[in-house]
Amino acid sequence: MSVRSATREGTASVQEEPLAVATEDSIQPMKSPIPATPEIADKKELHELQLVRMMGFEGKITGGLISHPDGVHLLYALGSTIVILNMINNSQSFLRGHSNNVSCIAVNKKGDKIASGQVTYMGFKADVILWDFSSQSMMARFSLHKVKVQALAFSPNDLYLATLGGRDDGTIVMWNLEKLDSICGAPAAMQRAGCAYTVGFSREKDDVFFTVGDHTLRVWELDLDNRKIYPTDCDLGLIKRVSKCLVPSLDDTFLLTGTTSGDIVQITTSSRVLHGYGPQKHKYPLGIEALCKLESGELLAGTGKGAVALLNGESFKKIKSATVEGSVTSLSLHPSGEVCFIGTDRCRMYKMSLTDFQPELLKLSQSSAVTDVCFPANRNELFVTSGRENIHIWHTLSGNELLRITLANLTCLAVVVQPDGKAIISGWEDGKLRAFLPETGETSVNEKLVSAPHDVHLSMRAGGAASLSYYIIIYAVIIIQSGQFMEIFK
Repeated sequence: MSVRSATREGTASVQEEPLAVATEDSIQPMKSPIPATPEIADKKELHELQLVRMMGFEGKITGGLISHPDGVHLLYALGSTIVILNMINNSQSFLRGHSNNVSCIAVNKKGDKIASGQVTYMGFKADVILWDFSSQSMMARFSLHKVKVQALAFSPNDLYLATLGGRDDGTIVMWNLEKLDSICGAPAAMQRAGCAYTVGFSREKDDVFFTVGDHTLRVWELDLDNRKIYPTDCDLGLIKRVSKCLVPSLDDTFLLTGTTSGDIVQITTSSRVLHGYGPQKHKYPLGIEALCKLESGELLAGTGKGAVALLNGESFKKIKSATVEGSVTSLSLHPSGEVCFIGTDRCRMYKMSLTDFQPELLKLSQSSAVTDVCFPANRNELFVTSGRENIHIWHTLSGNELLRITLANLTCLAVVVQPDGKAIISGWEDGKLRAFLPETGETSVNEKLVSAPHDVHLSMRAGGAASLSYYIIIYAVIIIQSGQFMEIFK
């Protein structure tokens, strides 16, 4: 037997140097000291873990925070899941069926249907899923768009669903919600124009809808008998704009779009020509990312700089404004018309009364990757997470943040809680260990340089800690009574 065949036929996953050296044929591999994984006798015994609560919010989705028409629930996406939050008892339910991250959400006017689209890998189809809200079950799955579903919208009488593909797809498709089948599709923009970013229907007509995007603004009409949709490119004259959001006027006379230039473009829907734009002076920095039309005729605008402004419905002049953290990506009006929910790309949710215009932080989450998570010893109701610039202490059952420790421009790579609960030991990308008091977040001991720790472990004794760095160097430190990190070995 050759050395090669002996190695291939051996069962060892980790092999040591053979002991026998008499002849090539007599060489046999040693048995592995690591026991083999036992076979599962009955695979039916495996059960899927039950999802109890999700703490997070994908704030980068345009229009990704929606107030349900029942006035009780909030809908938003997190990863491949849609979360339905009950604002009365803080309970959550989940819609799970996507194979990748959710990229857009829409709810019909009655609130009994939800549509969601996703992103997928290059060369694959991205699904659109239609959900029943009451039973929280899947009604249909549509697969036509490539790579990404950019946006979707329900018609006012729930007859049709319009879905817009992303940059790699570039098409818009109409779906019949009664037959759960596609009607027709067409390119969303001219070849010389850019990508379309969002789609929306007229307030009263099921066969009229709009798309806006990178130097494209179109009004579409559906011909159901011939199964075709016909676009009309709006005439903007000499101005050129990139539109990120749209909202029709209350009587469907005008279409309003928010632009990256920081102003609002107003189009006459009947003639498809420019009616006006504004404000002429004092445009909004970083553009207008979200729009919401109020029953009073006034307009709510969310900007890329974190401003939420109440504007005059005709001149678009600012009446009053408030500021939130991050770029505003969602503005959703409560059915009462007195409260607005705000979502930002910093993964913050706000609730704001339109009377006093004071945003109240409703939910927050980490806006970057979670690098580590840790439960304190013998404590289930609290846990600690680390990430970019922050360490968070969370309440397990409610999902509320109890404490946030912030260090600007640094990423916490590892975190652990002392067994006695007196300190949170953390390792940061600048190569330092830092300890914080869990009650206040203040620094409890000095910093110790240990070459960019990627992992931190505590010994059974309350004061011991070990750190594993980029260079696979192990350090042992203890926290002595004087509040110092003292290195034991490395």
